[in-house]
Amino acid sequence: MNKRLNKTLLVVLGFIIVFLVWQLYDGQVRLNSFKKQVSKLNNNSQYFKEVTTKDSLRIASQKQIILSQKDAIRLGILEVEGLKKIKSQVKTVTRLKLDSVYISFKDTLLITDTIYSVGVIRVPKRFEYVETNFDIKGIILENKLLIDSIKLHNEMKLTIGNKRNGLFKKSTPIVELENTNPYMTTLDMSNVIINNEKRFYEKKLFFFGVGVLGTLILVK
Repeated sequence: MNKRLNKTLLVVLGFIIVFLVWQLYDGQVRLNSFKKQVSKLNNNSQYFKEVTTKDSLRIASQKQIILSQKDAIRLGILEVEGLKKIKSQVKTVTRLKLDSVYISFKDTLLITDTIYSVGVIRVPKRFEYVETNFDIKGIILENKLLIDSIKLHNEMKLTIGNKRNGLFKKSTPIVELENTNPYMTTLDMSNVIINNEKRFYEKKLFFFGVGVLGTLILVK
């Protein structure tokens, strides 16, 4: 009876030692992962790259920042406003910059009166400029220009996934933001992907260890 008890205690002790070593290793792995993710931050900002494709699409991409929700909030990367169990969050700052736009009048005035010099037009006079990406409408007044309608046309597509780096290379987790309006420029971009680690008793390895321990005790 004593031998069986001693063997059981040895098995339990061995399991505890293995568990503690595993916890230490797991903690080190999580710490290294945390440091790796934080290293992607530069003065609380994240590097991103924006390119223009042949189809005039503006695509901004950056590596994913993968953290637990607690760490993301502590670092100020994640803003929580009435939401729970957040999976990811992407923030962008964009700017629409239009180049020189020449607007022609639909109704041309033929000035024949010598009172008016060449190039003078009667006001108020409406104008409009319409193209695929934006349209502007307004009125020319005596001493000002009134723009009473600006419409911007843009389709934004946000993709979170892995980018291939070759046949035998590990893929890179990235966030990609695509704008169809070529005048739309991304000034700033940040993301965080939430990956909350399971507690030790929620992991399959823990249940496996408990099962093995129980089997050993019953066999002994």
